[in-house]
Formats: sequence, C-alpha cells, structure tokens
Amino acid sequence: MEFERSIDVAAGPAAAFALATDLARSPEWVSSIEGFEITEGDGRGVGTRFKQLLVDGMVRLELTGEVLEYSAPEHARYRLTGQDVVMEAELRVEPQGDGSRLSHSARVELQSFALKMVGSMIRQKLEEKLDRDLAALAARL
Repeated sequence: MEFERSIDVAAGPAAAFALATDLARSPEWVSSIEGFEITEGDGRGVGTRFKQLLVDGMVRLELTGEVLEYSAPEHARYRLTGQDVVMEAELRVEPQGDGSRLSHSARVELQSFALKMVGSMIRQKLEEKLDRDLAALAARL
C-alpha cells in the first residue's frame, strides 16, 4: 500500500528539513513512540541505523530503520522493517510562499496473511497517524 501526505509550515526549507530529519528528536512529534535509539551513524545521514518501538492500543511494533538517502535540505528516504512489515518512507521539502511544504510518502508491505486480511484498516490507521505526526511536526516549526 502507498500513501502520501503534505503540510505547509511557516519555517523555511532548511529549518523544516533539519528538524524533520533529526531522528533523535523524532519522538517529539511521531505519535506512539515508546522507545527510540540510534544504533549507528550520526543520527541523520546515509547509513544511520535506528530502532523504534511503536505502541498504539493493542499493537506493538518493533522496527529497525536505516537512512537510505539524505540530500539536505530537500529529500531523505528511509527503510523500516519489523515482524511481517517493511516500509519505505520518503520526505521531501520544497519552498512554499514564505515557508515550506513537507511531503511524506510511504510504501508499506504487509508480509503476513493475517495483516493482509486487515490491510484496509491498517492503511486507515497509518494515514491518520501520518496526519497527526505531520501536524505535530508543523507545530514545532
């Protein structure tokens, strides 16, 4: 499944990109994070690896991630893997008026039959989470 969301923020592209790609600060705006650790790299650039624990109701998802691309202040791409799920996420930042437009896209592969059976519900939850997370990020810019 694939989806994309965008939000306009008051901050310029450099400031917006810097905060949005600062993995160590992501728990400030990424909802449901109950644990986060950078395990390798500078916390931002290509090759940085990290672990995330997301808990939302009865769902507990342990993810490992890696920064695949990093081109400040415009573009970053990540891969996150967990039990029965692989996600590639991409962040783009573009000038928009006096501020910026943050666009976040994701491609999620559900790898178990059970998850595939509830894929439409998972998609809805992920889209709602992304909307919340982008709004929380925008509030910090």
